[in-house]
Amino acid sequence: MAHHSFKKIMVLLSAKDFIDLALSKTQQKTPTVIHKHYQIHRIRHFYMRKVKFTQQNYRDRLSQILSDFPKLDDIHPFYADLMNILYDKDHYKLAVGQINIAKNLVDKCGKGGLKKLNDKTSAKQPESGGTYCLKDTVFQCVNIPFAEH
Repeated sequence: MAHHSFKKIMVLLSAKDFIDLALSKTQQKTPTVIHKHYQIHRIRHFYMRKVKFTQQNYRDRLSQILSDFPKLDDIHPFYADLMNILYDKDHYKLAVGQINIAKNLVDKCGKGGLKKLNDKTSAKQPESGGTYCLKDTVFQCVNIPFAEH
């Protein structure tokens, strides 16, 4: 039986705050200006870097949430029973599972977006592909039901 400190669980942000925080961090930590005269490979790299950074940021945050919340089977039976009374055990497991699914979907979106960005069919595609990928990643995080509770 593992000892778990419930005090180290961080407060969950609302979905809107979660997204705003991740996107502002992406804006601060990655280049923000792209010029018309840049070569196409440089534009692709610009958007690929943003997509990778955003994907990794979401993945890190969701992994932190998953690691903070204990598995009910690993904690003391008293705390497991208390959590079952305060917050239904099945609902808790379902919510944590949905966070895990969201983390996997964000990874798939990031990989799919990178594949789309690597497709060299047109000059306009890097911009639209990068935007699409970021929007899709955000959409996955908006639909996390656990983030609203």
